[in-house]
Amino acid sequence: YVVTFSPLLDTKEDPQAIIIWDILTGQKKRGFHCESSAHWPIFKWSHDGKFFARMTTDTLSIYETPSMGLLDKKSLKISGIKDFSWSPGDNIIAFWVPEDKDIPARVTLMQLPSRQEIRVRNLFNVVDCKLHWQRNGDYLCVKVDRTPKGTQGVVTNFEIFRMREKQVPVDVVEMKESIIAFAWEPNGSKFAVLHGESPRINASFYHVKNNGKIELIKMFDKQQANSIFWSPQGQFMVLAGLRSMNGALAFVDTSDCTMMNIAEHYMASDVEWDPTGRYVVTSVSWWSHKVGNTACWQTRGHVDNAYWMWTFQGRLLQKINKDRFCQLLWRPRPPTVLTSDQIKMIKKDLKKYSKIFEQKDRLSQSKASKPEWGQHTPERCIYKEQKSVSCLQLVRKATNQAEQEAHGVIPFGHAVGFRIKLSCDLPELGEDLVYDILEFFQPLRPHLRDVVHHNHRVNPVGLLGFLP
Repeated sequence: YVVTFSPLLDTKEDPQAIIIWDILTGQKKRGFHCESSAHWPIFKWSHDGKFFARMTTDTLSIYETPSMGLLDKKSLKISGIKDFSWSPGDNIIAFWVPEDKDIPARVTLMQLPSRQEIRVRNLFNVVDCKLHWQRNGDYLCVKVDRTPKGTQGVVTNFEIFRMREKQVPVDVVEMKESIIAFAWEPNGSKFAVLHGESPRINASFYHVKNNGKIELIKMFDKQQANSIFWSPQGQFMVLAGLRSMNGALAFVDTSDCTMMNIAEHYMASDVEWDPTGRYVVTSVSWWSHKVGNTACWQTRGHVDNAYWMWTFQGRLLQKINKDRFCQLLWRPRPPTVLTSDQIKMIKKDLKKYSKIFEQKDRLSQSKASKPEWGQHTPERCIYKEQKSVSCLQLVRKATNQAEQEAHGVIPFGHAVGFRIKLSCDLPELGEDLVYDILEFFQPLRPHLRDVVHHNHRVNPVGLLGFLP
């Protein structure tokens, strides 16, 4: 489904402000009124698309697909509800409600469609809450800003809900410094926090352990950073000081918490990891520095709109300047066909596979190995009995023989100078060799494959025209 919004006035009989469409058919599924468009998205969807929900004053409305009707034909009345969020891995919805006189603030986890409350956490002296799900839904972090009695400052608690354990136990990490950014490792049990005041901003890394403890594994002090960008595959991250911090970049490996590289992309406004986690792009967007952005008005004349590509280790690969460059997004990667157990097994046996690949790498670099085919170069060679013949010579020989036989048809094996019939000597030549020949003669590939398998006879006149 896709959701669209229109600011035009609609009627009670025909709501048009928000419309949900079926992407495959283009059919309008349902229209909704919109009392306020201040917060987008107005609808939030469950991970599997079976439910979607919206929040209005003292109400949480949950709808189900494909009927687009209210779940159980009624909304939930939740007095004072401030925010809600779906689990990325289960049909569980988390929401929080502030304090009301003697009633404490609370965070509730609700299972759907049963509406069963699987966990309620009461909180006191709460100023604000933010809900942060780990990408797989294994953990939920509720960032709670509190003002303890007898103090004037704000203290932040990170309430960590362990979603996969019985009765959903909760661990607490308290921080007395102001919080700049928080982010979960996508595929793991670590999280990172930027805290403090500039120029003394600290980056702390925590590990949620299986024994019920949360361990501080490393803290880097005096960082020029206001944003955290984890690799989609976890382990690696970029700590970035975007916009006002002039594009400072720190590339971190959280397996041993080492700083792999420190760099800078002046006035960078965005960071985008590729889905594999091997490359990362930093960019200076025209949207962020165009006329009218008062924060960058003074520097606009010195900003180059561009994107730079880096390896995950922080090695700069490429700089691309583009006038009025706005945005770069990577193509999404389809889900892996491997199960989680298979992935674990591969990681466990990675050293064994690495040895095999290293042997192949050494072989490819040795003189005994076959050189890779260059693209569109006549120097590409094929091998027979440890002797190489350039493809250009090979085609010329075939053409000369064709001219000698005028319009006659000669065996393909003879035409390319092997003086053999492929049907007899295919095992001797080797399949790789034969298909290297076919690769060179790409336009004739369908016919030449027939030659290999069926020993047909081919007229080679005109093969020179197919040379790159």
